[in-house]
Amino acid sequence: MKDLYKIPKDLLAIQHPYPDIEKLAVFLRNYKNKDAIEIEEFIRLWFTEGVPWVFRNCPWLYERVRTIISKDLSIEFNGIFMIGSGKLRWSLSPNRFLKEYNFCNPSDLDFTIVNDDLFQRMKIDFEEWKELVEVKKKYELKNKYQKDNIDLLPQNIGAGFIDMYKLPVDIKELKTRQLFPNLVVKLGKMFQEYLGYNFSDKKSHMKITFRIYQNWDSFLKQNLKNLNDIQRNIKI
Repeated sequence: MKDLYKIPKDLLAIQHPYPDIEKLAVFLRNYKNKDAIEIEEFIRLWFTEGVPWVFRNCPWLYERVRTIISKDLSIEFNGIFMIGSGKLRWSLSPNRFLKEYNFCNPSDLDFTIVNDDLFQRMKIDFEEWKELVEVKKKYELKNKYQKDNIDLLPQNIGAGFIDMYKLPVDIKELKTRQLFPNLVVKLGKMFQEYLGYNFSDKKSHMKITFRIYQNWDSFLKQNLKNLNDIQRNIKI
């Protein structure tokens, strides 16, 4: 049985808030057991807490953004945070693994929200969209992405999360989905003003995204799965 009162030296060497890339790689290589408590601790410490890398020189902007999201979506602020390379500095995506966040090399700003009420409202939007398309025949699926999303979302919902962008933005009956476009525009303008980068420029392909989780358990399970998949498939 693991002695929780003893912390290995390689873990103590990883500094907060932005880990050194070599020490991060060592950690991901050494702690591959899907049941390792260290992986769960890593997710809690580096995914959910602290000021993201992209806001390191303007931390108050990050907190103001959380305030705005909280008020616009009528949710508590403490379930709002950023993940991804914009948070950690280094990407954990398979196609950009351990590459540094770079505004010039298009990277999204990925916001996570853990809130059951918002999750349920988004779930209702999905069910409404599906009925409007498949039962009432009021709307058609416009492209391959919508066809994929209407099939994929039940699986995502079953896992306890919904990606905002997978619901169509132009259907007025989706009441909660309609809260996001204006919010994204406002945040984009703030990021341009205070960070100097244009998220409304389609050439940059940079997006502001939101994933909504039902609860902390679903957040932890999905991110444990994502990390385990990376550790299993990427040579570190």
